[in-house]
Amino acid sequence: MSSVKVINRVRMETLADGRIILSGNTFAYKDRIKIASLAAGMAAGWGAPQKSWTVAAGTDLSFIQPPPPAPMPVAVFRRRRDGWCCHQAKSEFDPHVPQGPMWHVCPVHGRCKSNWSGN
Repeated sequence: MSSVKVINRVRMETLADGRIILSGNTFAYKDRIKIASLAAGMAAGWGAPQKSWTVAAGTDLSFIQPPPPAPMPVAVFRRRRDGWCCHQAKSEFDPHVPQGPMWHVCPVHGRCKSNWSGN
């Protein structure tokens, strides 16, 4: 019985004997696949007709990770008097500087630093 999972468009099928077949978006990882499989005790094999790699059982494939989420854009936009751009904006503190200033974070308009002084 084999198990299949897909990470970052790379299909990983683990065979009953523990070997792993990689297919899909593997071109960016080809050199690291070869090195990781050799470290696990077997040279990686490329199957051209299937467009897949076969690697040793126990090969560390942790370098194949989903891409990080795109950063929220910092945007300059028209602010209302209270600093909020629209009804979707939320205020939050920067976790690295909790004493301030506040940031207005909006899924539509991005992030904007508050200029409110507290007076």
